[in-house]
Amino acid sequence: MAHPTLPEMAFSVTTAERRDTMSGVVPSECACDDQKVSIVRVYVMDHFPGRVLRDAHSCSTVVEDGVVVPSADYHVISIGVGVPCCAVLTRRFLALPVDEIAACLRRGDLARALGMERTVLVDSAGISPL
Repeated sequence: MAHPTLPEMAFSVTTAERRDTMSGVVPSECACDDQKVSIVRVYVMDHFPGRVLRDAHSCSTVVEDGVVVPSADYHVISIGVGVPCCAVLTRRFLALPVDEIAACLRRGDLARALGMERTVLVDSAGISPL
């Protein structure tokens, strides 16, 4: 079931450019606050030690009143290889002040959500399965 404050959405990663755990290279089109993304990466590495992390951006669509419309890009952190878990970070989440990012992840128990759902939307309103 979708989070009640979030619109219905379809999701697909459309870029092959990624940042992996070791290189730290940011995709050229990534305008996300690297400090905030790093907070999420540290949280994930603490809860999934030894797993490979990759970052990418996605172009998504949102269904508004039954009409599919393009939506803002999302920052995606995939955890693992093969069939990875994915944390999809919304712009609203990344707009939170730096000191609220980790608290939001703990409050929503991102690690547990990823373990149960594999792909989750991380928003300022909470964490929900996609």
